[in-house]
Amino acid sequence: MSNLEECVRSFDRLVPKAAELHSMTWCVKGQEARRTLTLEGRECCNCSHYILNGGICDPL
Repeated sequence: MSNLEECVRSFDRLVPKAAELHSMTWCVKGQEARRTLTLEGRECCNCSHYILNGGICDPL
């Protein structure tokens, strides 16, 4: 396994943990259909909406 592959796998393992802390993580990974959560845990816009709104997480 190359160094790059190991880095990607390490990142993939960390993403779910990071996503609990910051909703933008899923947008970085391209998971546009996945719902994002505010830091308070409320469900809000999807990633495309989140980015278009300049990082404002409007509740649905």
